Amino acid sequence: MSYVAKELPGKPIVNWTGTTREMFIMGSERGAVFQTLWDGNVLDLKVYHLKNS
Repeated sequence: MSYVAKELPGKPIVNWTGTTREMFIMGSERGAVFQTLWDGNVLDLKVYHLKNS
């Protein structure tokens, strides 16, 4: 994933590149989504818990 912000008057253009991955794991009653974002050498991890309806 890459992102380029619009140039604003007096502000430089911002370039950002990162790598995202998503993984879904399902158990007998619940599931979870793991989302990772690598920004250079920094890892951001988010976990979302899902219930079986």
